[in-house]
Amino acid sequence: MRDAPPELVALCRAEHPRLVRALRLITGDVSRAEELAQEALVRLWQHWRRVSGLDRPAAWVHRVGVNLALSDLRRRGAEQRAMARLDRPGPSTAPDDHDDVRAALGALPERQRAAVVLRYLLDLPVADVAAALDLTPGATRALTHRAVEALRARLDVTAPAEIAEPEESPYAP
Repeated sequence: MRDAPPELVALCRAEHPRLVRALRLITGDVSRAEELAQEALVRLWQHWRRVSGLDRPAAWVHRVGVNLALSDLRRRGAEQRAMARLDRPGPSTAPDDHDDVRAALGALPERQRAAVVLRYLLDLPVADVAAALDLTPGATRALTHRAVEALRARLDVTAPAEIAEPEESPYAP
């Protein structure tokens, strides 16, 4: 990237860690997430003349990354189904501290999973998530709301608004 424009280099440096985190949560595999993030950044470099003129180039690279991840998940799903037909075990993943959250995310439909990861785990604004998923902001909010409700149900978490206040405050006179 010797000849790359400084703004492209800055964008790549800023977005690479966030992109890897998002793609790891979408794919469930850190190695695959790193590969997909690199591919998304290569495509950003290839299309920089056009992308640099967009309002949110970071949203464009996240959209590319999410699209690559979703395609990868579909391909891996087909591979696992083929392996199951052959009665061979597929690749396994090692457990870690956040297996329950990853399992809950993995149970979501792909677009809901991507919306939650981009919106809440990367803390992207709704407009950027909408651009990354090619949705309107309203559709993005609805998709994210359904995903959060499904996660709450799966993880057995009560929404903050649903938590009952105590009958009597310990600080009451």
